[in-house]
Amino acid sequence: MLSKYMQPGAKRIASFSKGTIISLKKDNTVFLFVQNKTDVAKNYQCVEKGETVAIATIPANSVAVISYVSKKL
Repeated sequence: MLSKYMQPGAKRIASFSKGTIISLKKDNTVFLFVQNKTDVAKNYQCVEKGETVAIATIPANSVAVISYVSKKL
């Protein structure tokens, strides 16, 4: 699944959240891979340079991909 989003030329970005991988493509598309190991859904908020850029609810025991185009990178 990750290879669909992490293609040659994409860069990995540091994250302060465990269970999250962030990938940046050359066109400034950001892909967030978020894992929820708990038995309940979790709300997820992505903040980039102080601005909320994505909000999602991640289902219990799942992995989700959130994507957006960054205007700040």
